[in-house]
Amino acid sequence: MSSRKQRRAGGGRARRRGTEAPQRRRRLVRWIALGIIVVVAGAAGGYSMLRPAARPAPSFNWPLPDPDLARMQPRVAERIRKAREVVLNRPESAEAWGRLGAVCDVHDL
Repeated sequence: MSSRKQRRAGGGRARRRGTEAPQRRRRLVRWIALGIIVVVAGAAGGYSMLRPAARPAPSFNWPLPDPDLARMQPRVAERIRKAREVVLNRPESAEAWGRLGAVCDVHDL
């Protein structure tokens, strides 16, 4: 037989027909599954890094000054009372605490 005829007849190598396609399909499915896993893991990691952190509720444990307002001038007593009320209503407000501190400092309390 000539070499041409051998090639047409399958040559010296025996080929298995039908086994290459399922292997290729399995490899493709594995790569797709791996890609999906990577995308999902990346999305979960990105979400956990970018989401706003849960803040604990502010706790109000500081002593609030309560000076004797009866011995003070009425205008001074009124300013201190108002500043103290604002702090009691909004204890997480730094501005309210600062204003109360400034009022107390100005009047030497």
